[in-house]
Amino acid sequence: NWENNLENIKKYNDELLAFVKDNPNIITFNHTEYPHIAMTTIRFKDVHSHDVGTFLSNKNIAVRVGKHCAYPFHKSIGEKHSVRFSFGIYNTKEDMEQCKEMIEQAIRYFVE
Repeated sequence: NWENNLENIKKYNDELLAFVKDNPNIITFNHTEYPHIAMTTIRFKDVHSHDVGTFLSNKNIAVRVGKHCAYPFHKSIGEKHSVRFSFGIYNTKEDMEQCKEMIEQAIRYFVE
């Protein structure tokens, strides 16, 4: 049912955000003043977002990278690029867990 799927979108996004927000290799940029927006925007420290996006794409994780039609947002936070995760009604808990696992792999590949 649609209502359960909409609730899941927020739940998956919140879980992903909780996973990345305390990682010292990741900077998070989230819309805390708009809690109904279910997207997580991050940047790896010292790694270009296009490199992270390519890595994730090769692992079948679809993300938006760069400024993704959000130039004013990026200017306001003083960043040139980011990686954005967005969940939809078709995503599952397994999809979100896969995102977390691939972020960990990307950290090991690029940072450690």
